[in-house]
Amino acid sequence: MTGVRAVPVLADAEETLAVAAEFATGLATGDSERDANRVLPHTEIAALAASGLLGVNVPARFGGADVAARTMGELMATLSAGDASVGQIPQNHYFFVQVLTEAAGEEQQAFFAAEVLAGRHFGNALSERGTRTVRDFAIGFEPLPGGDVRIDGTKYYATGSPFAPWIPIYANDPDGRIVAAWVPADAPGVTVVDDWVGMGQRTTGSGTVRFDQVVIPARWVVPIWTVFERPEVFGAFGNYLHAGIDLGIADAALRDGGELIRTLSRPRPESEAPTAAEDPLVIHGFGELALQVRAARALLHDAGDAIDAARRDPHRGQRRGGLHRGRGGPRRRRHRRGERVQRRVRPGRHTGRRGRAEPAPALAQRPHPHPARPAPRQDPVPRRLRAEPPAAAQYGPGLTRH
Repeated sequence: MTGVRAVPVLADAEETLAVAAEFATGLATGDSERDANRVLPHTEIAALAASGLLGVNVPARFGGADVAARTMGELMATLSAGDASVGQIPQNHYFFVQVLTEAAGEEQQAFFAAEVLAGRHFGNALSERGTRTVRDFAIGFEPLPGGDVRIDGTKYYATGSPFAPWIPIYANDPDGRIVAAWVPADAPGVTVVDDWVGMGQRTTGSGTVRFDQVVIPARWVVPIWTVFERPEVFGAFGNYLHAGIDLGIADAALRDGGELIRTLSRPRPESEAPTAAEDPLVIHGFGELALQVRAARALLHDAGDAIDAARRDPHRGQRRGGLHRGRGGPRRRRHRRGERVQRRVRPGRHTGRRGRAEPAPALAQRPHPHPARPAPRQDPVPRRLRAEPPAAAQYGPGLTRH
C-alpha cells in the first residue's frame, strides 16, 4: 500500500463543479478518437484521480467535501459530456464510497477515506455469470481461522478495474448475507483481463477479473446487508448517478451534432438557407432537443434534492401522506376530533352505513347518456408551427435564427 501521493482536497460544491467543468473541457479533446480506436484512458483516469474529484463524496468528518446528491448528479453529467467512458468509470467508485458511508465501521471508513483522498480510487467486480439472478453470488468467500478471508472465482463486467488500485467485490458470507470486500488490484492471485467488447463507451475497461485463492484481512469486508434493514436511498443513489451519465451523453450529442451541422452538413434541397445551420427547420429541431435536455437536467436536480431530503429524514415519506406503520399494515390518518368528513355519494352506491344505499333513479330521470360535447378546436395552423422556434445558441454560433 505504498506510493500514496498527495492530491488536492476540494472544499465544496462550487469548487467541485468548477474543477469538473475545466477537466471535462480537456476530456472532450480526443474522446471520439479514443473510443473509435479503443484506447483505454489510463492517462485521463490518473489525471481524474489527481484532480481531487474522486474524493468529493467522502464524509466531512474524514476530510472530504461531502457534497450533496444534487452536486454528484451534475458532476457525473459534466464528466460524461467530456467523455462518456471516463464519466462512466467513477460511477462505481462513488457508489462504493457510499457503501462505506452506509455500512462500514468507523475505523473502516477512516482507513478507506484516507485512501480515496490520497487518490487511490475504487473499481468494481460485482457481476457473475450463470447464477439465478444478479443478486446471487457464487464466488468463493471463505473465512480463515486466523481472521482473514479467502476469495476464489471470476467476476465479469468489472467497469473501471483496469485503472483502480482497489477492486471491491460482492459476495455472500457463510450465512448467505451480502457483503462487500475490498481487494487490492496488485494482490497475489488477482488478474484483470481487458476483454471488454461493446458498442459505444468502448473504453470503460468493463472486462473480466479473476481471483485465484486471494487472501485479504477481514477488516476490508463490509456487511452491506445491514443497509437494507432500515429505510434507505442507497439503491436510488446508484441509479441517480447513472441518470447523470445519461444527461452528460445527451449534452455531448447536442454539442457534437451542432458542430457537424456547422462544419459538414449541406442544406436540404428544398431549403433556401445558405447553410444547413441557418435552415429554420434545423434550428427548430435543435431548439426542441435543447429544451428536452434542459427539462432532463431540471428533473435530475429535483431527484437529487429528493435523495438529500430522504437522507436527512429517512422516515419523512412515511409521515407525509397520512400513512403510518403499525399492526395490520398501513392505515389512513385519523381525522381531528370534531372534523366532519364530506363524502360524495353516487346514485346506487353505499352511503357509508352498513346495509343501506340510496336507490338508483329511474331511467327517465338519469342524465342523457351522451351529453352535448364541445366542438373540437379548429386550428388552421398546427400549434407547433405558430410559435417562433426556440433558439439553440448555447450549442454554438450558426444555430440561431437570423
